[in-house]
Amino acid sequence: MKKMMQLATVLGVSVGIFGLASVTASANSQYSAKRSNSVRLVWRTSMKRHAYTATHGARYSKHLGIRYSNNDVTSTVTWYMDAHEKLYKKYKGHNAIYYHVKSADGTLQGWIWRGVFEIG
Repeated sequence: MKKMMQLATVLGVSVGIFGLASVTASANSQYSAKRSNSVRLVWRTSMKRHAYTATHGARYSKHLGIRYSNNDVTSTVTWYMDAHEKLYKKYKGHNAIYYHVKSADGTLQGWIWRGVFEIG
């Protein structure tokens, strides 16, 4: 009887872990390995803090692996830049500058392409 209880416990834990793994995979549906592997980091450096707004484009994780949200959803947010990076886009054969941004209250952050900013 004791062995049956141990087997049931192990089986229950295994099913629980498997269930959590499937939930985690669906939470990262915005991850794109293709997008992440299509760029190469040239340099990254800190910079003085600047305030801007962005009304189009999107906000990404480092190396563009995860798209956090589109900027039209957060068009009223004032972004404060604190770093920038230069990525080489392999499929296009040119470089692009991305700024690391944080919202004023610190709840949102990410990397936004420099071409989408407006002075705010």
